Amino acid sequence: MTLSRLLIIHSAPTLMNIKCSSLICLKSLTSVDEGEIKRLKEKGLSFLFMKNKMGCPLLFVYRRTTLSKLLKEKDRALVLARFGYDSNNIDSSLLKLKKRLEENKDFPKILEQTMENAAAVLVHKLPIPAEASVGNH
Repeated sequence: MTLSRLLIIHSAPTLMNIKCSSLICLKSLTSVDEGEIKRLKEKGLSFLFMKNKMGCPLLFVYRRTTLSKLLKEKDRALVLARFGYDSNNIDSSLLKLKKRLEENKDFPKILEQTMENAAAVLVHKLPIPAEASVGNH
């Protein structure tokens, strides 16, 4: 499957600027068009390639400015600070995210949760709520 198709299927809300980020598994990726990536970057998208603990290649697609603003929101910043994230530094936060994904196979599932659910999962090590719907992880 091409990167364009994967993005359309799994990152449409991010592409449409409804969500600030998406995390997709690239197991079924067959080709990448560098020109396409350049065009998407020109439209405000950023990309971070990584792997999860099970070795699945992942692509974090995000809108840098929007994500940076969200990270700085008081409630989010407080929760993230408990886990060593610096909400004022998006680059260090993304590196920490990358490290956590590589170390913990369940971590990506909390990214789509409400702040309350995500905090409960992280702080109390509760199971991820059944209504969680995360793309192709």
